[in-house]
Amino acid sequence: MFEAYQSLYAYDPGPLDSRSLGVETGTGEWTRETVSFASAIPGERVTAYLYVPRGARPPYQVVIYANPGMALRLPSPQPSEERLFEFIVKSGRAFLLPVLKGYYQRRYPAPAAGPNDERDRLLAESKDFRRCLDFLESRPDVDPKRLAVFGASRGASLLPILATGDSRLKAAVLFSVGLTPRPARRPEADPVHFLPRFTVPTLMAAGRDDFWFPVRTSQAPMLALLGARES
Repeated sequence: MFEAYQSLYAYDPGPLDSRSLGVETGTGEWTRETVSFASAIPGERVTAYLYVPRGARPPYQVVIYANPGMALRLPSPQPSEERLFEFIVKSGRAFLLPVLKGYYQRRYPAPAAGPNDERDRLLAESKDFRRCLDFLESRPDVDPKRLAVFGASRGASLLPILATGDSRLKAAVLFSVGLTPRPARRPEADPVHFLPRFTVPTLMAAGRDDFWFPVRTSQAPMLALLGARES
């Protein structure tokens, strides 16, 4: 049954047609390159922002962002979201912030009409997320064997779906994360079914007094379902 769920998220990789849209200096500690490449969604392109620390030498270890829910509401990730992950770039790692389908300048004009529409939107997000990994693999200045992900809130909770069936991620950090009860969610779009198959070495970090993701009813159940080994 899970194989049937997972097959919905499959796509046929085509030419990336990657383009650099410009490089900005940023804070003086990193540069930010805006890039664009072909989406797995016919006729669409993914925009992404690649942050590279000054002084670092390629091939870079790259951390990709699994964006929080604010990506569905904000018109742009700069400069507000940069404060959330700038510490990663300062540590000497490159960082890719993607504009997946439904995010920022690619937002939908209206909320999902129901659970089927919500599932279809998640399918598009997942394909775009893994298309970002295709893009990183294509760059000669990136080490494809050291790709990691930093997920926050919504993106962290959905990461097992966004990265479903993909073995290219070697580490994951999930921040401010947990399960949320969604009785109307389609089973093929429910993280509960994907978590046991997510075996990437994972660090979960969440607040003891988090009212959105309570420890006992949200964080602990997610940790128990996670397929990564305990260490």
